Amino acid sequence: MKTMVKAKRIGGSIMVTIPRDIVEKKSIREGSVFPIEVGEPETDLFGAFKGLKIKKEHIKASDFD
Repeated sequence: MKTMVKAKRIGGSIMVTIPRDIVEKKSIREGSVFPIEVGEPETDLFGAFKGLKIKKEHIKASDFD
């Protein structure tokens, strides 16, 4: 099961919060020991340009070559 989480500093450590649906699905309890995999976040531009307004006259056919 994959999800994106945000790391937070707590004292001298870095902590991540596991979403509730994953905690329930995997039956994770306080004190549980389990493996994790840490990797580079995937680049997803979905929603990155929300609210950006581009006028049709600013788009040229040559922009798509």
